[in-house]
Amino acid sequence: MDKNFAWAIVFILGIGLIASVAIKRGINNPKKAPAAEEFDWNRPVNPPVDPKPQPPKPQVLPSVPTSYAQALQIAKQQKKDVLLFFGADWCKYCEEMKNGALKNSKVKEKMKKFVYYYVDTDKERALATKFDVSRIPVYIILDANNEQAKKTGRGKKDARSFERWLSGGGEIRPDFLPKRRPRFVVRDDVLGVGPVNTNGPIK
Repeated sequence: MDKNFAWAIVFILGIGLIASVAIKRGINNPKKAPAAEEFDWNRPVNPPVDPKPQPPKPQVLPSVPTSYAQALQIAKQQKKDVLLFFGADWCKYCEEMKNGALKNSKVKEKMKKFVYYYVDTDKERALATKFDVSRIPVYIILDANNEQAKKTGRGKKDARSFERWLSGGGEIRPDFLPKRRPRFVVRDDVLGVGPVNTNGPIK
C-alpha cells in the first residue's frame, strides 16, 4: 500500500472521530435557547391581582365646629346634644354673656357635655329664622339626630344662672328682660319678619 494513501486514510478517520465526538457532545449538552424563545404562548396569563381594598378612614372632624352642619356631625359622632347660642356683635347683652358667663370655669365645665356653636344672626339669617329667633341672646339645647329643641332660653344670664340652666334646672329669671316688647333686636333685614327697625339695635 502506498505510504501517502495510508496517511490519507488515517487523516480521514481522525476527522470522522473528532466530528462524531463533537456531535455526541452537542446532543448530550444542547445549547440553552434564549429566555424569550422559551416563552410558552399557550400558557394562560394571570391578570394582576389588585391589593386588598382598605376600609375607608373615618372622617376626622375638628373639635370646634365652623358651621351648623358640622356641629350636628360632631354631636352625632360624640353622642352629645348641640348648644346653640344666637347673638350678634352689636348686641350688648350677647357680648356680656360671651365675655362673662360663658368664660366662667364652672359654666365651661358644664358646656363640655355639649357641642357648642355660636350663631351670628347677621350672617346666618336662615338659621335664626329656622329656630324662630326674634330677639337675642337666645340659647338652645338641640337634639342632633332630629334637630328638635330640648330646651330654650333667652335674655342675659349671669354665670350661676346659666350654669343651672345648663344643668337642667328650672328657668331662672334673666338679669335682663325687656319691660316692653322690643323693637326686634334682630333686625328685619336679618330675619325678614316684622317692621324694619330704623332706630338701630336696642342699647
